[in-house]
Order: sequence, then structure tokens, then C-alpha cells
Amino acid sequence: MGYRSDVVLAVGKEIMPHFMAALSRNEAASKMVFDPAYRDDLIKDYQGEGNMLIRWSGVKWYEGYEDIDAIQAFINNPGDFGPETVGDAGASVWDCFKFVRIGEEPNDIETDGGGFWDIYVERSITY
Repeated sequence: MGYRSDVVLAVGKEIMPHFMAALSRNEAASKMVFDPAYRDDLIKDYQGEGNMLIRWSGVKWYEGYEDIDAIQAFINNPGDFGPETVGDAGASVWDCFKFVRIGEEPNDIETDGGGFWDIYVERSITY
């Protein structure tokens, strides 16, 4: 069965060319984003501003899977797929995306990127 995670990746319109370049290098990664059989949600105009949000639920987000590795390469360094700064103000590409992964274990939480303050992990006790 394997260890599963819930994952959200939001990509700002400013670095969409970077993201598309990363996906173009791996057909499996492109399917993972655009084929409904491989993802749970795809919002192509997130926040009404041309940003993209992808959500995968119960995914095996393992290093060594070619589709995951291709997406993770973008997350680890989006500047590898285009300029390090974007826009008129020269924003860092790091401020133009947000990645959040929650694993099955309570402390298995991973985040990256400095954009999209509205995407975060919230823990609570429910009864």
C-alpha cells in the first residue's frame, strides 16, 4: 500500500513559464498535473489572477519516482527553469510559489516557497 501524502502546489503567474519548462522535460509529470486521473484538483486561475493550484490527495510522494522528481526539481530550484527574478520589481522566484506536503505521521510536514500566505497547515482537535 505504501506511505501516502496530501500535497498542494500553487504556482504564481510570474513563474508559470518556469513551471511549464519543468513539466515539458517529463511527460509523466505533465500528466500528473493536467490529467484528472492523476490529481484531485486543478485550479487554473487560482485567486482569479492567472495562478495555478494543484492538489494531490493520498499520493506516494517519493524521491525516485520520475514524475515526482521532475516536479520536486522545480520546487527545489525554480530558477533552474528560467530567470531567478521576475516582474518589474524583480521578485525572487521563491516568492512566487507555495508547496505544502502532509504525510501520514503527525510531524511529517514539508513546506517550501514564500508565496501564497493563504496556503498553510492547520492542526486542531476535533471531538
